[in-house]
Amino acid sequence: MASSKAKVTLKLLIDTKSKRVLFAEARKDFVDFLFNLLRLPVGTVVRLLTSQTMVGTLGNLYESIENLNETYFQPNATKLDLLNPKPPTGNSCDVNPLFLLNDVSNSVAKKFFVCPNIFNTRTYQSHMYVSDVRNATCPHCNNYMSKEMAYVTQEGTKEVKLEAGEGGFVKGVVT
Repeated sequence: MASSKAKVTLKLLIDTKSKRVLFAEARKDFVDFLFNLLRLPVGTVVRLLTSQTMVGTLGNLYESIENLNETYFQPNATKLDLLNPKPPTGNSCDVNPLFLLNDVSNSVAKKFFVCPNIFNTRTYQSHMYVSDVRNATCPHCNNYMSKEMAYVTQEGTKEVKLEAGEGGFVKGVVT
């Protein structure tokens, strides 16, 4: 759990006569948090209800995601990830890192590093050590493990490299 207090800034333009929100502006972490609510089992329930019986905020959120253009999503995220969430597999009871608004480090793509001398052409010996810390010392040759490797997910697709703080579902700056 995050040790510091998360601060959420939300700007709203409200029509007081009709009691409706006309416009909302929020930071990326808050939008990712809202979108992540639909990854809970309640997202499947909302999807199964017809639009005529869907009332309230979750129905509106679901409809907004349906209408959102794909260009606003991160390269490794799609609308289908939110609209048709997959149930957790195995014994995973992990807390979703996007629920921790200021814990950006857990939402960034995984990075692994190997020694640049992974195959030594002089001695024809290879060493296969990997680290999740850039510039860790290679136990075989004492070089820095600085060569980044491509991480492949369980589905077998290459995970897109993201800059720090760019995890989640939506892109940081949207106009």
